[in-house]
Amino acid sequence: MTATQLHFLTILFQGDSITDAGRARDSTVPNTAGGLGNGYPYLIAADELASHPERELRFFNRGVSGDKVPDLEHRWDTDTLALKPDRRIRRTPGSGPRGTY
Repeated sequence: MTATQLHFLTILFQGDSITDAGRARDSTVPNTAGGLGNGYPYLIAADELASHPERELRFFNRGVSGDKVPDLEHRWDTDTLALKPDRRIRRTPGSGPRGTY
C-alpha cells in the first residue's frame, strides 16, 4: 500500500450490542462520539485519529443491538455498500458470552 492509499480510508464497524455500544443511530457523520457509541469502535477510532491526524480516516459504527446475521443481511445495502468502506471490522452477531447461536 502506498502513502497515497493510506489517506481517505473509510472504516466500518458492524455487529450486535457489543459493537452498537449505545451509539446514536441517527448519526450519519463519521468520527462523532455519538455515532461511534461508547465501546470498542469509539476507542479504536479515537486512538487511530489521534495517532494519525495526517490521514483522512472516516469511522462509522453500524452495530445494532440484538442483531443476528440475517438482520445484517437485510441492512447490507444501506449500512455497508452505500458507505463503500475500505476496511470493515465485524463482530459476528450471535457469538456473545452465552455462546454461538
